[in-house]
Amino acid sequence: MVAINTQARDILAENSLAADERTVYERFLSIKDVADRLNISSRSVWRLIARCEFPKPVKIGSVSRFSSIELNAFIENLKQKRAK
Repeated sequence: MVAINTQARDILAENSLAADERTVYERFLSIKDVADRLNISSRSVWRLIARCEFPKPVKIGSVSRFSSIELNAFIENLKQKRAK
């Protein structure tokens, strides 16, 4: 997960404001929140994780949650791949 967080910081740094000029708050999202954001099913999210194409969740007790920063980095990476 460190590589994803580094990638998220790099993406933020490329935006119009410098990374040190903005505050980034990390939220932890449910599988439903992630699936809704990507407009895919929860099962599809789990398949992406199984294929190592999506960051693994963080366990908080018995609940799995996903980093909003890693989700945003994943989406930005998809956009960059599309542009190539």
